[in-house]
Amino acid sequence: MPVAKQNQNLTWLVVSLTTALAVATPVTSADWSGFLLGASIARQNASMDSSSGHDAGAAGLHLGYDLDFGQLVLGGELEVERAQIQLGSIETQEMQRIKLRVGYDFGQTLGYVAIGGVRAETELDDDIGAVIGLGMSYSLNQNLRVGGEILHQEVNGLENGGMMRSNSLSLRASFRF
Repeated sequence: MPVAKQNQNLTWLVVSLTTALAVATPVTSADWSGFLLGASIARQNASMDSSSGHDAGAAGLHLGYDLDFGQLVLGGELEVERAQIQLGSIETQEMQRIKLRVGYDFGQTLGYVAIGGVRAETELDDDIGAVIGLGMSYSLNQNLRVGGEILHQEVNGLENGGMMRSNSLSLRASFRF
């Protein structure tokens, strides 16, 4: 299935799920503890030492866990994102991230800082790097969160093309269980 069609299907799924769950259950708790599973759509801008920046859409899935300590929320997350970004002769296929999050509980809103590692894959190669970012999550009810994330990633040595730098802005929906 082409990436554009996958992004369109994933966008439809996220919007439908968010709408259905937001209407179904009133907010009863500001507890951020628990497992979460969700989807995201993103806009990526990437460049390499040897090429200028290119934009692409991306779709992803994430699985994580948060632990609420009152005002402080600690969490971790695994994320897989499909994005085909053409950088000269190199085309990225997928990025996998592992992130640790430290956040501040504002009640129904959680603001957080994320730091971790990223593995970028191309058709011929893969390499690892670092990821940092900021995010915000809003609890629509005790089971559904929506939010956004801004990430900066740097991966060195993909197909000997130098340093790949990318920035992404994503919209996310997560179900807590």
